[in-house]
Amino acid sequence: MSDAYVSVDLGGTNIACAVADESMVLLGESSVPTESHRGPDGVIGRIGDAVEALCSEHGVTPFALVTGVPGLEDVREERTLFLPNLPTQWRNVPVAVPLRERLGCPVSLLNDARMAALGELEFGAGKEEENLTFAFFTIGTGIGGGIAIDGKLRLGPLGAAA
Repeated sequence: MSDAYVSVDLGGTNIACAVADESMVLLGESSVPTESHRGPDGVIGRIGDAVEALCSEHGVTPFALVTGVPGLEDVREERTLFLPNLPTQWRNVPVAVPLRERLGCPVSLLNDARMAALGELEFGAGKEEENLTFAFFTIGTGIGGGIAIDGKLRLGPLGAAA
């Protein structure tokens, strides 16, 4: 099996996953209902199930996983701080640790809107532009955003810039 990068978007309704090879070529995508009523442990288990199924389907092993969360996260402590769309609001839930232990790869958290801004920076407008500066906004169940300055995503001192 070859190594792959995995991306997860945790939403209030669905968990969306994507897997890409080492050259960042998209291999596949999947989506499963979040079933947020199961609580953080149940949802984290569903994330693990979805990642394992998608990787198995494409014959790859996760090399690294990044999870976009709909709210505030502590990127250093790898835990959620406040996810307003989910029951219990996921205050201080250590998301990365159980996923890292289960999948055997590094796991990072990032706010979903800032993750989308990073995607635009790396694969969208920023792919062709050096030192690009922009503000990126998402409007859905909530409103979020990301800021890129001089070609780098800026998170601010608390990780909540934008």
